[in-house]
Amino acid sequence: MVYRKLEGDHLYTGWDDAPRFSIENRAAGNSTDITVEYVSSVGGAQITKIRFPDVIEYRWVDSDWDRVWPHGEDHEFWLIEILESEFVSRVIDSSPYKRNAAVGHRLGNLPETDVHHYRLDFDNHGTYDVVSLECEVSVIRKLVT
Repeated sequence: MVYRKLEGDHLYTGWDDAPRFSIENRAAGNSTDITVEYVSSVGGAQITKIRFPDVIEYRWVDSDWDRVWPHGEDHEFWLIEILESEFVSRVIDSSPYKRNAAVGHRLGNLPETDVHHYRLDFDNHGTYDVVSLECEVSVIRKLVT
């Protein structure tokens, strides 16, 4: 188990089994952004929004299928970052820029240390794996009447 659980109770995913997932694509070879929004408190009083800018690769596996790879044992109902990721290693190994590049620069102008593997698990929904440069987290609090 080589992952870190990002800090904050708002990153718990156990209150929602139907998160909203959106993809923003840009023209001219520019990167894709992914946004996931989900209920992050009892009664729906709080929504967490996680934006992954500059996505390199992503994957979703339905919770009915036991095909989470790599790092199938790394699981939390929380936003986690998988360290020493086999998924990131596969991205680097398949890079068209790696042929003559030094270790650390096999992704062209993108330093390998800037690439992260994030995972979100949702009970009765599935697992999202996102390889991205970062994640941006915001919280929306709703008035409960």
